[in-house]
Amino acid sequence: GTVIGTGDALTRRIPNRLNALALVSLPAVLVPARLAGHGSVVRAAAGAGAAFAVYAALWVLSRGSLGAGDVKLAPYLGAVTAFMGWTCWVHAVVLGMVVQGVVVTVGLVSGRLGRRSEVAHGPAMCLGAVLAVLAALPRW
Repeated sequence: GTVIGTGDALTRRIPNRLNALALVSLPAVLVPARLAGHGSVVRAAAGAGAAFAVYAALWVLSRGSLGAGDVKLAPYLGAVTAFMGWTCWVHAVVLGMVVQGVVVTVGLVSGRLGRRSEVAHGPAMCLGAVLAVLAALPRW
């Protein structure tokens, strides 16, 4: 997530190879936790599909305001956060949008962004997921 978020912030692109690598790495992240008795792999798969559906709908409705790389990143973040619980998943999606809103608001107020400025969404998605996971850890 750090590599993807940083790269997207710098280039406003999330390469397909990075998204594919993130998805392929899921077993290395989720299996040890599952073996320790935590989480649900079925819920992770459902969370991946749900996150993809949400971001695909936003991509269609936003008419270019959201990139396809963000849609392809959503299943990875959705799987990791849903693995920990649906509350974590919802928090991740909402916090990603909130972080983006804060970044854009600060940018507009400070004059660093204009109405037509492009702002990468991947970093906000990743930060929202991290914040949701950190909030869920004490209960998990």
